[in-house]
Amino acid sequence: MNRFVLMAAGLAALFAQSVAAAQFEPKLSFKPKPGERAVALTFDACSGAFDDRIFEALMQGEVKATIFVTDRWIRHNPGNLKLLESRPDLFQIENHGANHVPPVTDALEVFGIRSAGTIEAVKAEVEGGSRSIQAATGRRPVWYRGATARYSTDAMKAIADLKFRIAGYSLNADKGASLPAGVVQRRVQQAKPGDVLIAHINQPHRSSGAGVAAGIRALKAGGWSFVKLEDVEPIEDNRRPLIVEPHETTDQPDAMSATPRKPAVPARKPGDELKAAPAIDPAPPADAGAKAAPPAAEAPASPPAAPQEEVEVRPSMQIKPRPGGAFQPAPGAAWPGQISAPKAPSPAPPPAEPRVNP
Repeated sequence: MNRFVLMAAGLAALFAQSVAAAQFEPKLSFKPKPGERAVALTFDACSGAFDDRIFEALMQGEVKATIFVTDRWIRHNPGNLKLLESRPDLFQIENHGANHVPPVTDALEVFGIRSAGTIEAVKAEVEGGSRSIQAATGRRPVWYRGATARYSTDAMKAIADLKFRIAGYSLNADKGASLPAGVVQRRVQQAKPGDVLIAHINQPHRSSGAGVAAGIRALKAGGWSFVKLEDVEPIEDNRRPLIVEPHETTDQPDAMSATPRKPAVPARKPGDELKAAPAIDPAPPADAGAKAAPPAAEAPASPPAAPQEEVEVRPSMQIKPRPGGAFQPAPGAAWPGQISAPKAPSPAPPPAEPRVNP
C-alpha cells in the first residue's frame, strides 16, 4: 500500500512541477492618446555588432526607441552604447540579460539556444544584465526582455520578485532578423496605434535591418509618432499562448506564411486495409488453390496462342502449375511465364554414326 502511495505522490509532484514551469510569451501594448497614431519601437541587441542602417534612420527622423542590451553586447560595443547614451531624449536602455540565456526551466533549449534550466540561473541572468547596464550608464533598468521572448511561469514569478517588468510585444517586425528586407518593411508598416514592435539592431549583415530602416522612414513620412516605454503606461498581458515560430505574432499577417498548408493525413482506423504488397507466404497445400490478384485495369482479352495450364503468380515471381496439372517442364527449362531465367537452348542432336560396309 505504501508503495502505491509513494508512486501517486511522485506523479502528483511531477505534474505540479510541469504546471509551474509552463511557458508563456507575454504581450505588450499601450493605449495611445485619442486621435494619435503612435507606436513603441523596441530593439534587441543580443550580441554581435551594431546596425548603423537602423541607427541612422532613428537619428535622422528623431525617432524614439527602447533598446534591450545584454552584457555581452555592451562588452563588445562600448562605443555604440555611448552613442545611444548621448541621446537620452531618444533612446531608453533596458535589460536583455547577461549572456542571452532564455529564462525557461522546463526545456533544455529554446529555438536552439540553451535555456537557464533552474530558477537560480534565471536570476543570475537577469541580475547580471542589470548590473552591467547600471555600471555602464549609472541607471538601474526597469524592464527585462528574455532571450527568445519565452518564459516559464516560475521564471516570470522570479523576475517579478526581482522588481523587473517583463517586456513583451504586440508586433514582430523581423522574426529574429531572419526575414528579407521587403517583408520586414511591410510588417513594420502594418503597425496599429498602440503596438509595441520588436526587431533586432545587432545584425548589420542581414537584409532585415534595411527593411526595418525603410519601415521606420515610411511611418515617419506618414505622420506617425514614436514613444519609449517610459513615456507611456504599457498594457501587459502575460497570458499569451505559446506559438510555433520565434517571436511570431498571430495578430499580424505575413506574406511568407500565406502558402496554404497541406491537409493532414487522416489517422488509420482499425478496419482500414493496408494498401501494401502482401508478405511472402509458404506455398498452399496440395488440395488448396489461390486465384491470382485481379489486374488494376480491365484489358480486352486476347485468345491465347496455345492451350496452357492455369498458373498462380506469387509475390516471389515463382510460377507453379495448379495442383493436379499434367504439365512438367523439361529438365533445365523454365516454368511457363517465369521471367527470372531465360529458356535453355535445346541440345544439338548427336552426329549420325558412319555406316560401315561389311
